[in-house]
Amino acid sequence: MLKVLSSFGGIEVISKGLNWIYIPFLALVLPAYIFGEIVYYHAFLAVATSALYFGQNRAVLMFSSRTYMVRPLFISLAIVLSILLAILLISYFLSINKAFFPFVAAFFIVIHNLICLENRVFGNIQRFTVTRLAYVLMRLVIGGGVLYSTKEPLYYFVCEIVAVIVSFFLMYYFTYNENKHENKHENKHETTQLMRVYFVFGIPIFIQSVFFALSQSLDRLLLEHFGYGNLLAEYGVIVAISSSITFIMAYLSIKYEVEIYRSSEKAIAREIAGKFLRQSVIFSLGMFPFLLLIYFFYQYIKGGTVDVLLFTSVFLSSLIMAKFHSFSYFATYCEKNNMISKVALVISLLTIFVTYAFVSNMGRDGIVIAKLLTVAIILGVTDISLRYLK
Repeated sequence: MLKVLSSFGGIEVISKGLNWIYIPFLALVLPAYIFGEIVYYHAFLAVATSALYFGQNRAVLMFSSRTYMVRPLFISLAIVLSILLAILLISYFLSINKAFFPFVAAFFIVIHNLICLENRVFGNIQRFTVTRLAYVLMRLVIGGGVLYSTKEPLYYFVCEIVAVIVSFFLMYYFTYNENKHENKHENKHETTQLMRVYFVFGIPIFIQSVFFALSQSLDRLLLEHFGYGNLLAEYGVIVAISSSITFIMAYLSIKYEVEIYRSSEKAIAREIAGKFLRQSVIFSLGMFPFLLLIYFFYQYIKGGTVDVLLFTSVFLSSLIMAKFHSFSYFATYCEKNNMISKVALVISLLTIFVTYAFVSNMGRDGIVIAKLLTVAIILGVTDISLRYLK
């Protein structure tokens, strides 16, 4: 167990756990109307971060171990910076003032994550650990302290930026003497050629990621846009509590994903993917009563009413992601990465459609319907797609 926790995957799970604490913590210490705004900003930030990645998270994993004249991470950062400047310029001419803070904060988060990914590629476990954990801890301390004392929601973005900067400082302070990776300059590609390769590589991933992030965050954006802001605080807590089951999936993916890819036969890979799915469902359902109790406790403290149907629908929409992950692992084994992208895009587009159609017109009841339809969509699309992997 200690070996797993001290690995890259274990550190990732720990950091996700600390990250998860942040939103429920704010829900407890902040007034509902302020926390509701932060839920909206959090959803906006998730979409902005996905857009700025522009597929460079996968590019870093794929190209960083190769040798070039220019450090591959710098190419990815240049592309991300170019995308940021383009978005800010468009926002300026269209007078979309709300875009500035979310995209600047997203830029710092993307830089942080790309550096962490490069450290994973080169096996820099110490740098990875310090950078990753420093960010989430500073987010809790700085973000929680500033937002609690000022009650100013816009500081949410400022705290994200400060947390990233502090994590970089701590990374270089504690790991300054650690051996750095070196590029041997064997393949002397021109910088412009590399940028073109990275840019083209990122386009399909960008499309898939943005639509997927939008499908996950659209409900909260619509609640604010169509005047259901009073529901945002409660709904934000429900989403945070329900999403805690992703830690189970993260742990099981560490346990089974590599095993799937190393399988000697397709039947064995399918069986292990099925085992991942079954255990994810069983353990998550086992957690459901405890998560519901946490939701009851929060509503009791805040004096709100408990909506079991809403909580259950959001929980099921989080649980069904185990089905998609199981499919994607098996499809990766079958070398059908294009199919994964197409399936994710179809699911995202259908989810966006039903979410907009029901939430914009029905508010709370619309969320329940949209979430249950999302479960049906993911089940249907992945089951149909699996037939082509036999």
